[in-house]
Amino acid sequence: MVVAMNSTHSAVKAIVCDGCGRESPSEHLARRFERLEQATRYRPIHMQAVFLGALSPKDSGAYLYGGEKQFTGEAAALLRALQIEAAGRNPDAVLSEFQRKGFFLTHVLECALDGEPENFDLAQALKKKLPLTMRKLRTSLRSKRIIVISPAMNSAIADLSAGQTGGEVILDGGAAFDLDSAESTQRLLSRLQSL
Repeated sequence: MVVAMNSTHSAVKAIVCDGCGRESPSEHLARRFERLEQATRYRPIHMQAVFLGALSPKDSGAYLYGGEKQFTGEAAALLRALQIEAAGRNPDAVLSEFQRKGFFLTHVLECALDGEPENFDLAQALKKKLPLTMRKLRTSLRSKRIIVISPAMNSAIADLSAGQTGGEVILDGGAAFDLDSAESTQRLLSRLQSL
């Protein structure tokens, strides 16, 4: 979290969230800390692969570590792609299996968008936040592999591939894997089985 000061350093101008790089109210920061706590609970000690998405989903069921009774959206798609059965299972058991495999999910923009921000440019926001994400991958997560899973990441692939991530960046033919495409998820599964 960064606190921006005015030129006289006497008054706080804005609080910038370290998860998304945007000026944020306290409610946003509270949600950020809650999600950090949820994800940290299932962080593997030895990471085999970090799945890297563009933007954390707003819906708690679509957020993998959201603790909902049912996985939806991105969370359900990732679990299906990895052939981790979620239907009828306790979310804790599903997430523990994901963790045991050495998998972790994170996003370049770790916070969901609050409402519909005016003039929000996802590609520009990713470019701005990517250097901090690469440092996190290299120094904190230290995964052997970074698997890019969001087509929205395609605008950042060149920077990600050229940067220092500390691990092998795995792509689907030069682009991000698309969890909504059966062909792309099959290539993802094949790639994981070959590692």
